[in-house]
Amino acid sequence: MKYKSVIGFTTLIFSFLFLFGCKSETVDNTDQLIGRWDIREAKRNGQATESLDQLYFEFFQDGNMKTNILGADEEATYELDSKVIRQRESQMPIDYTIESISDTSLIMNATINRFNFRFQLGKTVEEE
Repeated sequence: MKYKSVIGFTTLIFSFLFLFGCKSETVDNTDQLIGRWDIREAKRNGQATESLDQLYFEFFQDGNMKTNILGADEEATYELDSKVIRQRESQMPIDYTIESISDTSLIMNATINRFNFRFQLGKTVEEE
């Protein structure tokens, strides 16, 4: 009987060590996100859509952004929480999930009015 309680206690200790040892790393993509991103390809419910041919997003360091996601230019605020961009103070609050991001490419997904969207964007390099 004593053997079973020692095994149980040991298993419990190792479980706690495993759970607390596996910390999730917060990813900070803020520096890569800052700038203007123009659409390369947009899909709505898995099908290519041309209705977003002029789509852009522009993210600023101060938490403000510009986009024409709803058809007209508008300014909004955003928060970046690991892999989620939360667009707020706009006509419609939208959460975008970053699938991948690099210095030149941004792929993100969002559900807008019950439609699933996938955006492939390219970073616009400003000429000096």
